[in-house]
Amino acid sequence: MTERRQMGLKRTAIDVPEWTDFVYPVHIESRHINDAGHMAFTTVPELLDRTRRAWFDHLGLDEQHLDGVGVIVADLQVIYCSEGHEGETLAVAMSVADVSQRSCQIIYRLTERSSGREVARARTALVFFDYTRKQPAHMPDCVRSKLECDGAI
Repeated sequence: MTERRQMGLKRTAIDVPEWTDFVYPVHIESRHINDAGHMAFTTVPELLDRTRRAWFDHLGLDEQHLDGVGVIVADLQVIYCSEGHEGETLAVAMSVADVSQRSCQIIYRLTERSSGREVARARTALVFFDYTRKQPAHMPDCVRSKLECDGAI
């Protein structure tokens, strides 16, 4: 992660990997639009959540029932690049990075599907969590094996 200046403002940069582990299409609906007529900033975390859940489904896993542990999003960073509008379809591409014993990062790039215009970039830190013991847990073998098979680690 690096910093850059844009419009006189120091901004964090999120470097998007060259590979993509999963792409999920999402349609911008009227409920996603704010009073200024474009996609509300609160919409991006919702779309990231939907994409992450769809990715776990794609892997054949339930993110809250992973060999006795679940996941929590411990950190979220979003960079907004352009406006999203009602009726557009976004391709939410995600890549798994920085895999450790108890966590991984997911890097997202949201682009308008027909034009390729980048709408946002995001990064989340995903921590595996034992909800019974209320503490971080090791990445379950069922997740690690799926990531290895998909080439994510």
